[in-house]
Amino acid sequence: GQYDQSYLLCPETYVWMPLPPCIPKFKATKYCRLNDGDENMNPETDYTKVHIMYNQRIMTYPVYCNISGANEKDEVENYATHVGLTLSRRMLLYRPTSA
Repeated sequence: GQYDQSYLLCPETYVWMPLPPCIPKFKATKYCRLNDGDENMNPETDYTKVHIMYNQRIMTYPVYCNISGANEKDEVENYATHVGLTLSRRMLLYRPTSA
């Protein structure tokens, strides 16, 4: 914080925030959300890029929809919002095959 224009990365929204408004938040608690904005405005919640494990194959959500005929947009979008795009590309959302 000794340099002009210091920024901190919000641990929940991954948005860079100027240091001065963050200092009072750290005085109140050691862990806090630095960005008070709407987390749904985070562009890293694109559900079409979520990786799916279906029928022992890894694919993106649109490919999964084409193969399985499923429409689970709300559930996958909720998943992408919670884990973020970076983790949704590293983790696999398991979808069981239809019996």
